[in-house]
Amino acid sequence: MKKIVLFLSLALVVFFIACEGNQPKPVNENDKSFDSGQVKPATSTSGGTYGSQSSGEVSSATANDTSSTGAKKVPEIEKPAELVDLEKAYEKNPNDQETKKKLIQATYELGRKIEYDDKLPPFVKYPQALKLFRRTLELDSNHKEALAEKEQIENIYRSMGRPIPQ
Repeated sequence: MKKIVLFLSLALVVFFIACEGNQPKPVNENDKSFDSGQVKPATSTSGGTYGSQSSGEVSSATANDTSSTGAKKVPEIEKPAELVDLEKAYEKNPNDQETKKKLIQATYELGRKIEYDDKLPPFVKYPQALKLFRRTLELDSNHKEALAEKEQIENIYRSMGRPIPQ
């Protein structure tokens, strides 16, 4: 009888020791593998291209900011210096067709990059991409790709029963 009790006690100890090594580890912010899906603030405001930032970086606004209405504020994605320069050049001379053409293309391409960036959460990338596609269509109402992307995002919002971001 003593042998059975001793054997069972030893078996339980071995079982608990073996199971203890498989316990899930708590996740904390210092853990390098931690990916909360939260938006990180941009580290630079000196322009560059969207692709030169670490993916997922946006301006200093955070995902938890709220406006006076209590709704989440969508962080603004920093525009590349090239796009900012094109916007300024177009404002100075709206009749320059070459600048307008470059601005249309750069705006559309940034919208596509943001829309399909897997590192950005949906509540950031889709409203930002939608803004850029709308801007592209302001400049060129016949831009088929921008129109298709805009309609796709709007249809996704409709299918979820959510309001379309302005």
